[in-house]
Amino acid sequence: MATTYDPTTADPGQIEKIPAGDVIIDPNVRTSVRIDKSFVSSIRVYGFQQHPVGYRDDDGKVHITVGQRRTSAALEIGWPVIPIVVKPKIDAEHDRAEELRILAQLAENEQREALTDAERVAGYKTLALLGVSDDQIARKTNAPKQQVQTALAVAASETAAAALESRPITLEQAAYLVEFEDDPNAVEQITETLTERPEQIDHAVSRIRRDRAAQAAVDELTAKLQAAGWEVSYSPVSYGIETPKGAAAIGHLYRADDKKQQRLDVDHAEKYTGRVAVVFPRPMFDNPAGAEYFIRGYADQGLERFSWSTGARPKATEEEKAARRQKRADKADMALATEVRRAWIKEFLGQKKLPDMSRWIAHVVFETDQALGASQRPGNARDLAFELLGLEQPSTKFGYMSRGASAEFITGHPGFAAPLTAAYAIAICEDVIGDPKHPWAGLQMAELAPYLEQLHEWGYPLSDVEQRLVDAALAKWAERAKQNKDAA
Repeated sequence: MATTYDPTTADPGQIEKIPAGDVIIDPNVRTSVRIDKSFVSSIRVYGFQQHPVGYRDDDGKVHITVGQRRTSAALEIGWPVIPIVVKPKIDAEHDRAEELRILAQLAENEQREALTDAERVAGYKTLALLGVSDDQIARKTNAPKQQVQTALAVAASETAAAALESRPITLEQAAYLVEFEDDPNAVEQITETLTERPEQIDHAVSRIRRDRAAQAAVDELTAKLQAAGWEVSYSPVSYGIETPKGAAAIGHLYRADDKKQQRLDVDHAEKYTGRVAVVFPRPMFDNPAGAEYFIRGYADQGLERFSWSTGARPKATEEEKAARRQKRADKADMALATEVRRAWIKEFLGQKKLPDMSRWIAHVVFETDQALGASQRPGNARDLAFELLGLEQPSTKFGYMSRGASAEFITGHPGFAAPLTAAYAIAICEDVIGDPKHPWAGLQMAELAPYLEQLHEWGYPLSDVEQRLVDAALAKWAERAKQNKDAA
């Protein structure tokens, strides 16, 4: 039977103030003393919440067996004496004593459980109720002010606080519920995603933000047009808009008495009646709302319509129309995924230690680069590489960064050579997949599937549209392999 701790007979030790020069830190399971400024600051302000433990040797020196980081912080601060729980030395042979020491250190470190975000939020909330300001909470707890403000915002939201308490989600994810708490549909979408597909939450929130901004722009444009006397209707998409009955698009009309047949424009249509505007969201554009303008009863108002020969062009089938709609939707979704993906890439490249990327970089530079035609626009990738690393681009008299300017930067900043090379390889792919105007935008980029798969291997959660791109590429390659096999 294993020996267990007996509180009735064990010596709990006594807290003694040991001169700093008499303290020795014994070997520890932690191979390096990892103490940051926040930890040292906490010890400086509050002292030990739990005292280090040690034993006294025959020379009167006290050896620290538990509490290496706390003791190191105290020594760094410069305490003349260090309060330590001094216990009797383990009464065992050398190997057995060493075994017991390591087991105790492992237990002390492994069994320590950090505060949950919900517990931290509750603590900050209580401090705020006691009149402690955001700045004071951040300073006294050595927490980033932004974290404190986010936590207090979550605490003030019944929905977000309940979600944080009941689900294994992070503080940042709970904050999404605060951001959209005035929108029940958005809250429902976020809650469902956190429950069923938590890895997709950033993509889902990005989509909600995009749609919300587009809807706000649509509402603003609608109000403006209605105030100007337009009849307004709504279309959920910007393509395939049906012409209102008895109307013609303003751009297809001209005054019957105008020998030059100049097209009518929206800015000069106020005098006509029957004006109809069809408003629609344009989430991929800087101006996220647009409209098409029509006039009903145009012939009765002295207007004529341009006529064009339709020729023999066949009418698109329903399948072709559906394929076009899907392609537009894929482009929009890929543009949205690009925002989330690039934010993740910036965080990934900001790590102190990146995984070994040498083989992948070589593959991109020597093969993918040519397959994508990226060699035709290397300046784009160089600029993007600096952006992904958060570096200011070297300025040149030509207004763009040349190869010479980037090489000069690396010469002057050798520590950035490896991360900049990694960022450049990523940027070669990003320059294409992140460009919604690229002819391959959507699901036409089979050559970029390995890039997305590599990001996923590094920890990036693929969005649905990115996963569809990968699946489409795999299907395409499988079909090609089958054809080659049949031909052989």
